[in-house]
Amino acid sequence: MRALPLGKITVATAGTPVPITNAMLTTAGDGRGPNGGVMCLEFWPVFGNTGRVLVKDLSTGNVIAELPTPANGKAQKYRICGPDGGNVVYPTSFQVDVTTSGDAAYVTAWVE
Repeated sequence: MRALPLGKITVATAGTPVPITNAMLTTAGDGRGPNGGVMCLEFWPVFGNTGRVLVKDLSTGNVIAELPTPANGKAQKYRICGPDGGNVVYPTSFQVDVTTSGDAAYVTAWVE
């Protein structure tokens, strides 16, 4: 398994989600598996955020995970992986939103 760090995804305006696809294509050089999928995606809130990070389904806008503001030197991550391994998680299905404008998340894709 290899990591594709997608970097920091900043949401300029709270309530205006940012798809992670652009970061996938530019930062990682599109190192996805041959089917366009990845094995896992990890989302971490940035220390210094003042609000929560929301991981959303791109097609419905539904919140999949809500990550609290990091506190006391700890951050809570959200990780989504395919149930049986393989590159079956599709980054094009996810977006990052925040509750406070200018907050961000670090995103990493894992490829088998």
